[in-house]
Amino acid sequence: MSNFGDHLILQLIKEGQIEGYRALFARYYKPLCMQAYLLLKNNEDAEDVVQSTFIYLWNNNKFENIQTSLSAYLGTSVRHACLTHLRKSRKEQEGMDDYLTLNASDDHHDVEHMDEVFKKMEGEIEQLPTQCKQIFQLVYFEKKSYQEAADSAGVSINTVKTQLKIAMSRLRAAMKEQ
Repeated sequence: MSNFGDHLILQLIKEGQIEGYRALFARYYKPLCMQAYLLLKNNEDAEDVVQSTFIYLWNNNKFENIQTSLSAYLGTSVRHACLTHLRKSRKEQEGMDDYLTLNASDDHHDVEHMDEVFKKMEGEIEQLPTQCKQIFQLVYFEKKSYQEAADSAGVSINTVKTQLKIAMSRLRAAMKEQ
């Protein structure tokens, strides 16, 4: 299987042959994971991004559009997916940081205020829909990766991302009222 050239791999994939997908995965999965790791600095995130990229390419028949080398196309696809992942992660982290640093300069009210904020946040988290709350707790409190949270909740990674977006939106709105 690993003796298949890129041209043969693409031909098999275009014909819908499972051997083409197996050969593609066998040849490119590890190198793409290493490339993703260099950008993300996290093995689980790197593997998630590479797997998501493969799934996206397969589900959307993107192999038909390859005009360059297969290696270059996959590398570019993974690099773009990593950059998207980093942007989303940064936005989520900034959102959580905003909640944790509210009015930090007001020394005499800090402890009381933060206690109120945490209580308000706990109350808002409890009011989230069941699945949304479960996924939020898995990712932010139990520090699970999106894939681990998806497996624990029995949903797809996209559902995890959607539910986190809903949770963050509701929490952000509730905390603005604070």
